[in-house]
Amino acid sequence: NFSVGQTFSSDVKFNETQTAESIVTFENSRNDLGNVPFYGLAGSSNGSDVAKISFYRGVEGESGFLTFSTKEENATNLTERLRIDGKGNVGIGTDSPGAKLDVDGGVKIANDSDTASSSKVGTMRYRSDSNNSYVDMCMQTGASTYEWINITQNNW
Repeated sequence: NFSVGQTFSSDVKFNETQTAESIVTFENSRNDLGNVPFYGLAGSSNGSDVAKISFYRGVEGESGFLTFSTKEENATNLTERLRIDGKGNVGIGTDSPGAKLDVDGGVKIANDSDTASSSKVGTMRYRSDSNNSYVDMCMQTGASTYEWINITQNNW
């Protein structure tokens, strides 16, 4: 099913059945005040959004931004999980990223078993064997040589 609404905000809804239940909703809000989504794409279930991508139009003196929001099981409201601001900064768990990548919470680093190379410079990895764990970083060690350099090692 396909429907188009023509009210204060216009919606395009793709429905699974003949009911008002929308599976995907494209919305366009014309209110430019505050943090009102200018465009949005929502996935819905049981009459409420479960995931949403929102594009916010910048108000005077501010850049627009993009957010991804999801709802945890049994939760009533969506929670913003990721934001890309007007400067290209990405925030995970924060709505005001202060760097190209700003993470509020732990970051898991997995083993990168690729050979050290120019494209890997700056990459960190975690690895372990039967009695040790390591954190390494790929670094340039000469004009055209690259190596995984151990930052720390834990023995047990």
